[in-house]
Amino acid sequence: YTTAWQFSRAAHFYADNFVQEKEAKKKIFSQGKDAALEAINLDPAGADGHYWLGANYGSWAEENGILDSLNYADDIAEEMTKVIDLDKNFKNGMPYAIRAKVYYKAPGWPLSIGDGDKAQADFTKAVALAKNKNRKVYRFYAEYLLQKGEKEKASAAIKAGLAVPLDQADLVLENKEIKLLQELQKK
Repeated sequence: YTTAWQFSRAAHFYADNFVQEKEAKKKIFSQGKDAALEAINLDPAGADGHYWLGANYGSWAEENGILDSLNYADDIAEEMTKVIDLDKNFKNGMPYAIRAKVYYKAPGWPLSIGDGDKAQADFTKAVALAKNKNRKVYRFYAEYLLQKGEKEKASAAIKAGLAVPLDQADLVLENKEIKLLQELQKK
């Protein structure tokens, strides 16, 4: 179980941060999905397997475009719901933030599961759990607020994200998130 979900995480990290070519990214995210599915088969109650399955679904779908993203919206939200059910504090709010992103990016019924009220509720929970520990939660929330035209709230979320203490053990992701928050700040 542990090896499978860790491979899934590593595949996601590698494709998301180092691979530039679209087809190669899709292939690696697919390998990440397969590894997460194996982890879930070995331990259906393991939060890590469900989390990395949802993360790889989402990244794979984004690389494939809007139609594939719509096809995976339910699956991503379902995996994040399973993680939340297993561990409400998992990754300091990331499952809530990912599910919220699905709710605000996907179109509403009857095409998909998009729902602004659910997105806001999930972001409220995600930010409460982030507690100055998860820069990415603040970035996702700021993107959502900017899309809604709420620039003052977005600015506050960006500042909170930039104020998160630097995790020296994860500098690749930290530097990426800081750069993305700084780009949002310019908007």
